[in-house]
Amino acid sequence: MNFLKEWAFSIFITILIITIFSMIIPKGQLDRVMKFSLSLFFLVALITPFVSKISSLNFGFKDEIEVNTQNIYNNNIIEKSNKDFISLVEKNISNNIFDILKKIDINPKKIITSININENNSISINNLVILLDKKDINLEKKIKEVILKEVLYDAEIEYE
Repeated sequence: MNFLKEWAFSIFITILIITIFSMIIPKGQLDRVMKFSLSLFFLVALITPFVSKISSLNFGFKDEIEVNTQNIYNNNIIEKSNKDFISLVEKNISNNIFDILKKIDINPKKIITSININENNSISINNLVILLDKKDINLEKKIKEVILKEVLYDAEIEYE
């Protein structure tokens, strides 16, 4: 209701201004141009409150887009940080196993670790492969025992 009062008041003021200007305007060649200008001024004054009201309406699209964009951004950050975390843990496990084997004078060529983070946020090893030289084939039993004792996982031993 307040909007209609303000709009009616602005129309009244506009009509008053147009009336004053139309009295001041000299008759002649500029008469048609000035009448057109005053009509245009009146039309703009008539429409402007509605246009500003419509543009100020919030249909929720902007907020929804911002929320969805933020959610996508947050999900990407979480996904990337989880991948980075998994990669670091896998590398750390591989380095620890390498150190364990080094203590018993075994030099693996490569250690490949694959882990999984469970729903309860515990880490479990999916796969553990120790790559050795073919000359170390007789150490397989010893390596498996040490890894099972230290890591609690039955490692796969492969040779190259």
